[in-house]
Amino acid sequence: MDKVEFKKKYGFNSGALKWVPKGGDLLECIGQRVIRVSFLKDEEEKYTSKEDQALIKSIWGYNPKTMTYQISYTLPDSEESDKVYTEEIIPEGFTTSIVEQSLGGNPKDMHRFIPGHLHLRVIQEDLLFNRLYQLYTLRDTMTEEELYEIDRDKDQNKILNYCKNIYAICLVDGQVCGFRISKLKIRRNDGGSKRLTIYNSSNESLSVVIEKDSKEYSIPDIGTMKIIDICGDEEKEDSN
Repeated sequence: MDKVEFKKKYGFNSGALKWVPKGGDLLECIGQRVIRVSFLKDEEEKYTSKEDQALIKSIWGYNPKTMTYQISYTLPDSEESDKVYTEEIIPEGFTTSIVEQSLGGNPKDMHRFIPGHLHLRVIQEDLLFNRLYQLYTLRDTMTEEELYEIDRDKDQNKILNYCKNIYAICLVDGQVCGFRISKLKIRRNDGGSKRLTIYNSSNESLSVVIEKDSKEYSIPDIGTMKIIDICGDEEKEDSN
């Protein structure tokens, strides 16, 4: 796995495909509020974005030739809350103007409709990765003794997947990546060095060499890594 693949797999990207609804998912949101993301051109012909809530009245009129729907919605928090807007969208919730732009067109405005739960997950993960970066800069990696204690514990599965939340936090070209560790092993190599192998929830593994008193670990051709318990510090009382 190279750097690009590593960042794609373990990093945060708000434009990743996992944040795009599957085709037709938006039909489940008829009668509900969703997030409408608007992409608007400024005076310098650059796109800016803003978000507001849209109440979907209906998604209808599927056209099998173009594989598009009509979406009718209101903006309940706007001054014209009763005004009904109608646009053409593809099944993933993008207006056809976005498709036009991707094909080299030059539309003035574009919209994307996202289910609320998916939008909240994007925000949650963004905040999580910001915190992971802060933890990487503020804390050392867990000590070899702490990792050995987990490795030898017969209740390791309960410790890592229930009681605690221990992350492998990596820096790759300045970008933070990471995943929760679901299993770990420490073994001695033939040459006498020690190797730490960690596993994610999909049982995919990553191994690094343990060096005495390491503050961080090196992932060859990728970057550096720390093993950090993401439990918070004791809350400080407000001095005011």
